[in-house]
Amino acid sequence: MATLRQWVEQSGVQLQPRRIFARNDRIVVEQIATWRVSETGEMTDPDTVATAFVVRDGLIHSVIRYPSLSDACDATGLGLADETPSSGQCL
Repeated sequence: MATLRQWVEQSGVQLQPRRIFARNDRIVVEQIATWRVSETGEMTDPDTVATAFVVRDGLIHSVIRYPSLSDACDATGLGLADETPSSGQCL
């Protein structure tokens, strides 16, 4: 977890969760992402992305970012039935 935390801090990415889908050891989070441009220090325009996590024994085993929620749901087999309360829907 410390390595993942370090990467996020060093990357300059800011992620705001929007929707969450989960079943067993798989989690997909739709996020609004912005990055700091290293050359200028300015933040990029917001972009919607999704991140898939595999969590086992309380530890993150893998993290894969996808360009869209539908791509992440397709890759993980998650769908509308896996949406957590107060989330939107898997496209």
